[in-house]
Amino acid sequence: MADDIHGPSRRAVATILALGASAAQFVRPALAQPVTVRADVRIDANEHPEGPIAQAVTAATAALSKSNRYAPGTEREDLITTIAAIDGVAPDMVVPWPGSSDPLYRLVRAYSSATRGLVVAAPVFEMAAGIAADAGYKVTHVPVRPSDLAHDVKAMLAADPDAGLYYICNPNNPVGTLTPLADIEWLAANIKSDAILLIDEAYIDYTPTQKSTALLAKHPNVVILRTFSKVYGMAGMRMGYTLARPDLIKPLMDWGSPSPYMLPVPAIAAATASLKNYGEITKRVEEITITRDWTIARLNALGYKSTKGLCNCFMVDWRTPAKPVQQAILAKGVAIGRNWPVWPTQSRITVGTPADMKAFIAAVEAVNPSS
Repeated sequence: MADDIHGPSRRAVATILALGASAAQFVRPALAQPVTVRADVRIDANEHPEGPIAQAVTAATAALSKSNRYAPGTEREDLITTIAAIDGVAPDMVVPWPGSSDPLYRLVRAYSSATRGLVVAAPVFEMAAGIAADAGYKVTHVPVRPSDLAHDVKAMLAADPDAGLYYICNPNNPVGTLTPLADIEWLAANIKSDAILLIDEAYIDYTPTQKSTALLAKHPNVVILRTFSKVYGMAGMRMGYTLARPDLIKPLMDWGSPSPYMLPVPAIAAATASLKNYGEITKRVEEITITRDWTIARLNALGYKSTKGLCNCFMVDWRTPAKPVQQAILAKGVAIGRNWPVWPTQSRITVGTPADMKAFIAAVEAVNPSS
């Protein structure tokens, strides 16, 4: 009988396994990582310190009781129409995904190559560069602009005018800084017509007025990537989505299984409820902002300079190699983030609860890194 009755064909299984093997390669040091960390305080992975908002938990619980069905109702369609209404785009431009790592992998594989490479900032979230490097593609790293630590878009274009994919993370992980929308639009307008500008807005809820959605109507080569893994408190639920012209997303389906149609119904319901109760998300942003600014001020008072993060992460300069400092602070029960090769004396700090950050400051005082 046909494969669609008994299950996937051998070829489909092989493709799925190959995707999994490739994914295992690029997840290596801790990128969008499901890594178990044993520490009293975990401010290392840019997760939100609390779970989903109450309305999302209620929606997910209700959906869980109906999860004997692959599609118990219109959950997926409801999420798509909710996002489309919020962002003012056609529903066919919205594709839900299991988080943002899956579509990021597919975008890099589909739109960059050994000859038409990938251009990224330094520092920036490393996954895109890791995927491209593992595939043998050309990767060009361009330092962030010294004056404001924004993406230096003109330098990015000059570094490789023939690239197939330009990656912008805004606000930027790990520094937490913002690249002006005017700069991003300049890049969209000046790259080659068959190149893609990928804008990763994992942290855009911290600076919602800086959404790049309007670029979709002006520039056909833009793809926007978002996730519910940060301020929504849904990292373990793996929900995200892309905004783009349908023809730009179609090639992504050539890489492994059609995961946009294999999403957990409770996660979909929680995502929709979060968007429909966005005032609760705004409250979270305000709380994180207060705690972040307090933490940076305390670090400055201790003599450690930090980047002016606008989201839930920032970099702090210990003025000494960061890796031993990370281990020393972990020994005090506080897990902090990694460093980037371009900035070897700096660690990324995720903003947790006020109690988390007080424990972090106490650990810093005890370790006294640059003494």
